[in-house]
Amino acid sequence: MQLFTLIIVKFITALFSLLPLRLLFVLADVFHFFIYRILKYRKSVIQKNLSNAFPGKNLEEINEITKKFYRYLSELVVESIKGLSFSKKELQERFVYKNPEIFDSFFEQKKSVILLGSHYGNWEWGTLSFPLSVRHKVVGIYKPLKNRKVDAYLNHLRVRWGL
Repeated sequence: MQLFTLIIVKFITALFSLLPLRLLFVLADVFHFFIYRILKYRKSVIQKNLSNAFPGKNLEEINEITKKFYRYLSELVVESIKGLSFSKKELQERFVYKNPEIFDSFFEQKKSVILLGSHYGNWEWGTLSFPLSVRHKVVGIYKPLKNRKVDAYLNHLRVRWGL
C-alpha cells in the first residue's frame, strides 16, 4: 500500500509541475467541493475547534469560517504540491523575505538562530525558500509521515535548495 501511495504522489507532483498555477487553482475549487461537500473531511472536528476558539460566534458564523477554512486548505494543498517543482527563480519570486540580512551578523559570529514559523500562509513555500535567503544552514523540524516512502520522497524534493 505504501508503494501504491508513493506512485500516486509522484504522479500528482509530476502532473502539477506541468500545469500552470492558474489552472491548479481551478483544481483547488474542485478539491474544495470534494472535501467540503462530499467527504466532509473532519468537518465535525473543525467546527468543534472553531466553536471552542470563537465561543461568541453563532452557528452561521462558524459555518462561514468552516467554509473559508476548506477553501484555504484546498489552495494550500495545491500550492504546496506545485511548490515542490518550482525552480529557484520561481520560488524566490513567489516568496520574498524582507530583511534577511538581519541573520548575517549571527552567521559571522558563528551563532545559531532559531526561527519559528507557524502554519499560516504558505509555510511550505517559506521553508523551501528560506535557505535561499540566508547564509545559515537551515534545518526544518517536522513530524514524519506514516508512509515512509512518501515521507522520503517529499524530503528529497524539499532539500533541493538547502533545507
